Amino acid sequence: ESLDAPVAGTNPGMEEEGGEQEQTTIYLGEDEAMHERWSALLDQRSPTGVPEDELRFLVDTGTPLRHRHALWPRWWGSRPQVEKIEELQDCVRDQCARQIDCDLARTLPEQLRGDDRLVLRRVLRACAGHRPEVGYCQGMSFLAAVPLLLGFSEADAFACLCYLIEEVCPGYHGPSLEGFFRDVTILGALISYLLPEVHVQLDELGMPLHLLATDHLLTLSARTWPLPAVVRLWDVVLMEGSPALLASFLALLGMYFKEAASLASEDGRGQIQPADVAARFRDLMCHSVVSDIDEIVHQINRYLPLVRGEPTRSGVRGAGNFLDWIRVQVDSD
Repeated sequence: ESLDAPVAGTNPGMEEEGGEQEQTTIYLGEDEAMHERWSALLDQRSPTGVPEDELRFLVDTGTPLRHRHALWPRWWGSRPQVEKIEELQDCVRDQCARQIDCDLARTLPEQLRGDDRLVLRRVLRACAGHRPEVGYCQGMSFLAAVPLLLGFSEADAFACLCYLIEEVCPGYHGPSLEGFFRDVTILGALISYLLPEVHVQLDELGMPLHLLATDHLLTLSARTWPLPAVVRLWDVVLMEGSPALLASFLALLGMYFKEAASLASEDGRGQIQPADVAARFRDLMCHSVVSDIDEIVHQINRYLPLVRGEPTRSGVRGAGNFLDWIRVQVDSD
């Protein structure tokens, strides 16, 4: 029996009388077995009161939407209060405001409803005002859109976005994307050690790693993946923090890169173009991640301790001594 959680979206081009867009329904892949697992472990407890060591197995095998509404805010923690969202609307720079307005219509157009798009605009403007040194970067609209798609409030979407850009993706969305390029450098070093065959193939193709990593690191794959796979990835990343995002990219490279490279076509000079490999990699993931998501999560957990190192109590969720150390080293070069 299916107990799947429907999420309402819109279907452009399908309009009802009065010009209203017809709503579509997106299902997140819930079933009776998932609910039974959670019910048995929780045993009448609230999920927010269960130690994370007990939750990990359940989260890794799929989380019911109603428990995401309890757990995701637990993981992103306390953030600026909702009152600040209104105060921050007038603090955004004109250039950021214009870019936000340009990106709204192209952010998940087949899924976001019109009223959610208005809320998305407020959240992005508030974040740009709250973090003026970051402002707004393409990719942030997808990060804020996911909680709205799942029925979270404006305040929750703002808190989620702040957590992601401050802790999960530190420095990724600034004007020069310095944190993104730092972590791409770190991933390159990790690939040479953990995925040596992929490293050799990347080198032979002259493949810039950032071409493969952009969507995944800047939007947590929300721009390109189907929503059921996105929320499974986000369950792990929100709970485990930044090391899980890097571990997930290693998992994806290990699972899909070789096949993507083999599918790429040679150009007129008999060479394979990196942009074609990147497109094949993206398309292969999009078509496979829903059916492969259990294995992807398994591989994330395999790489996670190697990326993180020993956990540390730095106040940042998922912090570990290895990732903290290597980020300092790359930043200092």
